[in-house]
Amino acid sequence: MPKVALKPEDKLVLSAMRAQGDKKLATPRHTLLYFHAKKRALFGAKKRLAAVAEAAEANGWKAAALDRKHLVVEDEVPVSAAAVAQRTAWAEELASRYGVEFDGWEAQIIQHTAPDPAISDT
Repeated sequence: MPKVALKPEDKLVLSAMRAQGDKKLATPRHTLLYFHAKKRALFGAKKRLAAVAEAAEANGWKAAALDRKHLVVEDEVPVSAAAVAQRTAWAEELASRYGVEFDGWEAQIIQHTAPDPAISDT
């Protein structure tokens, strides 16, 4: 698969995650993707969003929320730069195919800390 460039908004999210102590972005974590109806194309929007949900579910995502204007899908996935770049490109292509907008993503922050050597399990 060809290399996909990381978008500036994705770089900002990843930078914020690192700044909060999340250093192992390849660790799968709860992640949400947001889609919404285009402002000038509300007629039939729920049907288009439902089609996006179905396509996302075929790729392992689960529809967490769906109404006539919004769709949120969720999964446990890594958020490494490469994974995010590919996922954003996929989400944007999906949104374009069904005439909706991809509005970004968010993910759980996992703070990885080294075990305290003074604390022992034995």
